[in-house]
Formats: sequence, structure tokens, C-alpha cells
Amino acid sequence: MNWSLLFFLNSSLLKGFFDVTKFSGIHQSWSLTVEFCFYALAPVLFYLFRNQMIRYLLLSLFFLTLCFVAADLSSRFSDGKLIGDLHFFLSYTFLGRSFEFFAGCFLSYRLNVWKNFSSSFPLYTIAGGLGVLTSLLFLTFLRNGDTLGDYHPLGIGINNFLLPVFIVGFYRGLILEASIIQRFFSSKLMQLLGKSSYAFYLIHIGILESLFSYINLDNRLISFLAINMIAIFLYRFVEEPCQIRLRKWYSLRFA
Repeated sequence: MNWSLLFFLNSSLLKGFFDVTKFSGIHQSWSLTVEFCFYALAPVLFYLFRNQMIRYLLLSLFFLTLCFVAADLSSRFSDGKLIGDLHFFLSYTFLGRSFEFFAGCFLSYRLNVWKNFSSSFPLYTIAGGLGVLTSLLFLTFLRNGDTLGDYHPLGIGINNFLLPVFIVGFYRGLILEASIIQRFFSSKLMQLLGKSSYAFYLIHIGILESLFSYINLDNRLISFLAINMIAIFLYRFVEEPCQIRLRKWYSLRFA
């Protein structure tokens, strides 16, 4: 595939629609295609479904069915090499990952109701947090040949459907329950790490990974701390200034 086409697919966020290009350019940016699909559909979904979460669940099941149909068509017409196989559709497309987004919609819709049933004991924080940790731990031990986690059929189910439920519970707790965990995530350090997380997302795989490998830096903790420091630098001196300038430009042009 020529470079001009790859550049177009990456800069337009279309690369994630094809199995052969999903890891091109910035390896991890395949997920931006999934997010783009949700943001493009969100206004229509919010208008049609509003707070009818059963409709979102049914739509997620419909999308899941489409994954199997699309994978079958892909195998028939391109041997699954161009668009992708079933694992691609379940793990790397909005069709397969839609339940996670709809779980977030459910959380936002229910917060106004849940805030009337707050408790002094952080039940959802603890239960949701333990559920998230247990799910992630289980994924690390789940094998499918030489691959781990969501490359196993059961792992896909845990990652795409069970884990979002625990995350919703955990977020509900963080938002509505007073706890040490809530105070920890509200600290200035965690807020800074949260703001710099997009930069971290963009750089944690790629050039830095190759550089660390080149200098034989095998200590994961040191690598993790180094990437976070670089991400904070990029946020403070690149991302945040760009945000401020764009907001000023937008307010002057459209206010």
C-alpha cells in the first residue's frame, strides 16, 4: 500500500475500518476510528432513543449480529484479509465495542436518579473497582495459543460486555460516594495525569517504545514514569496552549 493512501487513511481516521491498516501510523490510534463512529452517531442516537436504555441494548445486540454477518462476507469476498475477520469486527470496530459506549450513556442517564439513593458506605466504588481489577487480572491469565486477553473468545466477552458493567459501577461510586478512593482520584496529581492522558495514549507505543528497546531499558516502572513525564510536558507546553488559542480563535470568530 502506497504512502499517500496510508497518510490519507490515518489523517482521516479511516484506517480503523480495515484490518490491514488498523495498526499503521500511530499504532494505538485505531481506537480513534471507533470513537469517531460513536461521536458521529451520538446526536442521532440521543434524539431517537433519549433515555430508553433497552433500545440501546437491543441496538448493541443488533450491531453484534452485524459483526458476524460482516465477518462472513469478508471471508467470502476477500478471505478476511482486507476488511477483517470476526475478531477484528468484535475487537476493533464500533459494531463490536458499541456496548461500552452505551454503558456510558446509561451511566449519564441514571445519575440524576442514583444521586437520591446515596449511601455512607462506598459500596459501588468497592464492588465496581474489585470487578474491574478481577476482570483485568483474569484477562492477563486467559490464553489463546500465544496470545492473551481479548484474543480469547471468553476474553472478548469479558472485555466488551462484563468490564463496562463494572466500570459503570465504579464511576457511579466515584461520582456519588465519598471515599478515600474518590479523594485520591480528585487529587491535583491525578487530575494532571488525567489531563495528560491523551498525550500518554499517543506516545506510549511507538517511537518511545523503540527507543527504550534500543537503549535496553527493560524496567517497566522507569519506562512508565518516563512516558508520564513526557506526556505531562506535551500537555503543558503543546496541547494546553493549542487548546487556549483555539478557544480564543473560536470565541472571536463565532461569538
